[in-house]
Amino acid sequence: RVDSTTTDTLVRLGKPVKPSEMKRGDLVFFDTYKINGHVGVYLGDNKVLHDGSTYGVYVNDMNHFRKVFNGVVRRVVE
Repeated sequence: RVDSTTTDTLVRLGKPVKPSEMKRGDLVFFDTYKINGHVGVYLGDNKVLHDGSTYGVYVNDMNHFRKVFNGVVRRVVE
């Protein structure tokens, strides 16, 4: 069910992917307020689409998250 999907459920979906093998559309997880507390969609070219309470939906460079990127990547679509 989509209406009950959370970051905690998303991190258990798909197959694990090494950060060096990320592709456009992969889910990337960040240790923000907790382990895997924030998720984004990798767009390629070192960019990630994500949603935040301050600015809404926006694109950031992965370097913006370098201190909190824990290397957890999931591919849910081949």
